[in-house]
Amino acid sequence: MKIFREEYFGGILYDTSTLTYKIITDGKDKISADRFIPFSFKPERTDILSAPVRVYFELTEKCNLSCKHCFVSSSPLSKNGMSTSMIFSLLEEMKDSGIINIRFTGGEPTSRDDWFDILNYAKSLEFVVSLSSNGVYKDTDKTVSQIASLGLEQVTFSIDGLEENHDYLRGKGSFKSLISTLEKLKKTNVNSRLTTVLTKLNLREISKIVELASKYVKVISFVFMRVIGRGRQELPISFQEHYESGLEVERLQKYYPELLILHSAMVLPGQFLKPHSSSGIDFSSSFANTSLNIAANGTFWPHHYASHQTDYFMLGKYPENKIKDIWFSSEILNRYRTWTGLLQERCFTCEEFRHRCAGYNFEMEIASLTGKENYCCVNNTPLLPPWIQ
Repeated sequence: MKIFREEYFGGILYDTSTLTYKIITDGKDKISADRFIPFSFKPERTDILSAPVRVYFELTEKCNLSCKHCFVSSSPLSKNGMSTSMIFSLLEEMKDSGIINIRFTGGEPTSRDDWFDILNYAKSLEFVVSLSSNGVYKDTDKTVSQIASLGLEQVTFSIDGLEENHDYLRGKGSFKSLISTLEKLKKTNVNSRLTTVLTKLNLREISKIVELASKYVKVISFVFMRVIGRGRQELPISFQEHYESGLEVERLQKYYPELLILHSAMVLPGQFLKPHSSSGIDFSSSFANTSLNIAANGTFWPHHYASHQTDYFMLGKYPENKIKDIWFSSEILNRYRTWTGLLQERCFTCEEFRHRCAGYNFEMEIASLTGKENYCCVNNTPLLPPWIQ
């Protein structure tokens, strides 16, 4: 399905099969869309989109596992999150705002007793809905059946190595539970994908992980470990190791033509582009320009790691603050957008850009501000945002 959302310069055409979108300025693709989302209110600004395209919704901090590298530091004892009724109300506000895609994350979303009701309600509001899960369930048959019945556009599972290393990070038996889930979902029409957090444990297992992924999914993504939460303590890889693992992924791709293999060292199509010549809007970064994050306690953030790094980037809290007000009027969000523009310009002039490096990374830049880490392989000091210089 293709969804067209009206913007003052034309619109956004969203493809639900790929969870991607493109900018439309001539209106031609509007005719081919299966669904049309008109302006529900007059936009207050013309230098940003009328609303986020997607929202990362941290449904709960609670998780049935206690993974050694969890950036949220989730566990079975963590907080559950907002009430069902408040989440329903927030979903309705998101619908009124014109948001297209909701990506439910956690913690482990299915650790909530009402997870199915929440996702089912989101689908009834015509959101494009995706789910991130660890694939470990008390009743695998029931949960897989529920997931399949929702008609989700995408479900992402985490696999962090072969059995020994995956279980070391996530708990004994978690690997077999995940494989059981994948085997059952393969018999359904669910669009499943895998994500692997790269660590010193699994760098030598990449080819085997890809081989395994090819049996169950059409997409696997390899990402570097965020040194956040418990991730600070567990086997982060170096910049060079990250780059070399990307080269291996590129080599493997030709052997698995039916499997799309992504890697966080790769520059994706359209990534870090200069502002669109017709719209005037900066699409160089998704965070803050096309997406927002909602934490389990109802607070709003520019991206889905900031809430676990610094309180500075907290934009407001539901229901005291509304999405529209935050999107158009938050001074902190405006400053964040300015900062990302400065980071972009720094990367454009760097010899490593599009060579060993795919460009700036927000959470690592924020970590650099604390003086504890520095992700950039060239600059020894972080680029300070203008409001703290």
